[in-house]
Amino acid sequence: MLLSCKTNKRQGTGSSGIISTGGGGVPDGLDSSSVIQALTILAQIIGATIVIVLLFKYGCFRVLFIIIGIIVVMLLGLFGWILITALLVRFNLALDYVSLILYLWNFVIVGVVVIFWKGPMQLQQAYLVQMSSMMVCASFTVS
Repeated sequence: MLLSCKTNKRQGTGSSGIISTGGGGVPDGLDSSSVIQALTILAQIIGATIVIVLLFKYGCFRVLFIIIGIIVVMLLGLFGWILITALLVRFNLALDYVSLILYLWNFVIVGVVVIFWKGPMQLQQAYLVQMSSMMVCASFTVS
């Protein structure tokens, strides 16, 4: 199975769950490091939003276009790599790195051209749906 869910099974209690309270009021899986990580991610989102708003306010559209293009290249390339390698491992298939890199290069370049320049509307919509589904699937396959 490609997607799996792991649960904790505590001995002696007979209960299972993702986070167990262990009899006290504070969950065992919740500590200060998870709060710090959540605040770090929140600060990054706020910082990126401020930068994008300032670039938009001062008319730096080329910089915004380049940033969004880099993000699309990274999304298609990285998530494509993660999902293809996960599928190859799951189904025990062999593929050399040269072919894999050429396939990903073609997939990424065609995606960027179709999304940001010219191409059939159905192909553009297919790439946008593919990007969305790859983000969701990659979040489930990466452990």
